[in-house]
Amino acid sequence: MIRNLIKILTVIILGFIIFFFDKKVELKLLEKFIDSIDIKYKNIEESTFVNDIEILDMINTVEYSILNKPVKDINIYLLEDYIESHSNIDKAELYLDNEEILNVEIFQKEPLFRVFEDNKSYYLDFSLDSFSLSPSYSAWVYHVYLNKMDDYKKNVLNEILNIINSDKFFNTQIFALEFDLNSELYIYFRTGNYKVLFGNKEEIKLKFEKFKIFYKNSIDKINLNKFSLINLKFNNQVVCVKK
Repeated sequence: MIRNLIKILTVIILGFIIFFFDKKVELKLLEKFIDSIDIKYKNIEESTFVNDIEILDMINTVEYSILNKPVKDINIYLLEDYIESHSNIDKAELYLDNEEILNVEIFQKEPLFRVFEDNKSYYLDFSLDSFSLSPSYSAWVYHVYLNKMDDYKKNVLNEILNIINSDKFFNTQIFALEFDLNSELYIYFRTGNYKVLFGNKEEIKLKFEKFKIFYKNSIDKINLNKFSLINLKFNNQVVCVKK
């Protein structure tokens, strides 16, 4: 009984020691001044949609003349929220290290599709959420042409995304996608001057497999560029339309 009581008291005392030690370190950190700012781009190797100047401008908008300012006078969370409000930034993490450097870690949004919708254009990320173009950088991604985005087309794009991620052939060969006014899907490939009609999303995986088999069996036998359209809509057959 006494031994158990001693153990409990020891744990409580250690807890208090750790708590007060952490508080002491935290107070010491709050007394520091920001000597410099180090910006890092984490999920992409370099700055693409945003650059250091933009990030510094955003920081100075919230905290004017932040250098040599005491940490206790700076709202780090407000800075993070403001930087994350940028349309091309997914997440921002800010922290001060022991050398009085304010570290700014930027996670940029990663585009997968560039959508051309009527008279506007924007990107879709891997979650198919939209974000605006950048005036300073244009990403090399799949193009999507359509009259109006809707849930049906997003579902089709999501299925295509799964296929692209799991199949190296389609990952490297697909260049652009197009939905006509009836929401039928056409796909353009890098290796030819033809378009491939997939139609609606029914059995879309099967249609992709059918095209891959057709392409691999035909590439050395037929000049596919003499066709304007390769139609996969029909079951168990591929219909080619000459130019």
